[in-house]
Parts: sequence; structure tokens; C-alpha cells
Amino acid sequence: MRLPVYVPKLAALSTIQPGAGIIGSQAVDHPGKLLIDYEDSRPDTQHLRFADRVLHAADRHLTGYPTASRLFADPDDLLVVGTFDRYTGMVQVSNSEALEAWLAEAHNGTIPDLDTETHTTVAPDVDR
Repeated sequence: MRLPVYVPKLAALSTIQPGAGIIGSQAVDHPGKLLIDYEDSRPDTQHLRFADRVLHAADRHLTGYPTASRLFADPDDLLVVGTFDRYTGMVQVSNSEALEAWLAEAHNGTIPDLDTETHTTVAPDVDR
């Protein structure tokens, strides 16, 4: 299963921390909105790669697990930067420039290696 991966445009969605993994889909009950789940890049999760944060967000999104890290967003506030393959644990990047800029914000301006950041550190549990 593939899910779109997003980053906010400019200053949109300021409640989401730079470097967060964001997954979303059309909101069934809110026409014209996306329902997004995200995993912030917090000090206790800095060891996680971007793909790991996307995996956590995807798990919550697919299961509907209750979380404060879910919100409705205007599609115009987000850029699609790739897709996440739930079975391989990989983010296939379609907009590397936007993703690098998003990750650089979380790494004090240093652009991390996308080949590393787009693969999870552990194999996803696809039975969930």
C-alpha cells in the first residue's frame, strides 16, 4: 500500500515541527480537506530517520489510532514530496528539493542524505 507523503508549504501548519513525517488522505467527512497524521521530530525521536517518522504516522493513519498528531488540512497548505510504501518501509521521493528543505529545517540547515533518510531502520510490520 502506498500513501502520499507531504510537507507543509512555507509557514502553513506551524504546529507541525520541521522534519516531521506527514501522511494524509482525503477526509471522508470533510469535503475538500485532507486528514493528516504526523510524527514530529522531537528530541526523544531524533535518532529516527524521516522514513521511521513516516511509518509511525502511517500506522496511526491506517488504524485510526487516537492521537493528538492528527488534523484536517487544506490541500493547498501541503506539497506532496513522495509516497510511502508500507510493505518496503521506503519513501519514494518525487520532490527532493522540497523534502531536503523540510529536513534541513530540522537539522540546523544541514541537508541530510535522502538515501538514508528515506529507508526505515526496521522492517515494517505489514500484518498490522
